[in-house]
Amino acid sequence: MIWSLFNDLRKHNKLAAQRNPMYEKNRFAQFFLVFGALFWVAYLIFMGTMLAFSLKNSTINFEAYQLLNMALPVILSIDFLMRFPIQKPPTQEITPYLLLPIPKKQVINFLLLRSIPHFMNFFWLFFFIPFSLFTVTTYYGLSGVLLYNLGIWLLLVMNNYWYQLCRLLISENLFWILLPLIFYAGLALLIFLPDESPVGYFFRAFGDYLIEGKLWVFLLVILCIALLFLVNRFVVNKLIYSETSKTQDTTKVLSISSYSYL
Repeated sequence: MIWSLFNDLRKHNKLAAQRNPMYEKNRFAQFFLVFGALFWVAYLIFMGTMLAFSLKNSTINFEAYQLLNMALPVILSIDFLMRFPIQKPPTQEITPYLLLPIPKKQVINFLLLRSIPHFMNFFWLFFFIPFSLFTVTTYYGLSGVLLYNLGIWLLLVMNNYWYQLCRLLISENLFWILLPLIFYAGLALLIFLPDESPVGYFFRAFGDYLIEGKLWVFLLVILCIALLFLVNRFVVNKLIYSETSKTQDTTKVLSISSYSYL
């Protein structure tokens, strides 16, 4: 039942895109988007490879992958900003289903779950996979590479739901822009002000635990994803009706006074 509904909703989204009068032009634009995406994929692979060799040859006491793990908050912050022009909030897509006899919670679940295979959740892997192949395999082999990139992907999925929560709240009230601003300002202070950053130390140890396959670390990230998913579902459920009520009726009703010129 649920799978059938999810499949029907997926078909509806595909048909809606095909019925759009700009469909042909969009297909033409998609060609350039794919070309640009392939360029960035090649660029990320190149950067991951070059960074791996440069950090391996450095004289710093840490391993190359540990140095990159200390920069994970910066990468996740950039990923958060990159999602704004690319991903749209789910409230824009649920509006056509509000008047249909479909369980709204299942539609919300579908729209939130559909963001998991979004290409932004795989974008940075083209950087991390070549980097880890040249650095992690030295000590942990291919199993360490797989576990490390699985952990990075889970972090990107968590970042996806964190972005969606902020985007939903900001679209409802611009005052909520303070939430990510305060969060990332506090994160920057913890990274750059202390002589030994506690954030850098945390993510360095966190990355090591991912490579070593510590089960509790993966479960912790999955728990954070589940909590953000539930918070997003709650917020979407509250906002879908206020989103539709923003449109006002501009129809002018003529009264007798409107014909006074006669």
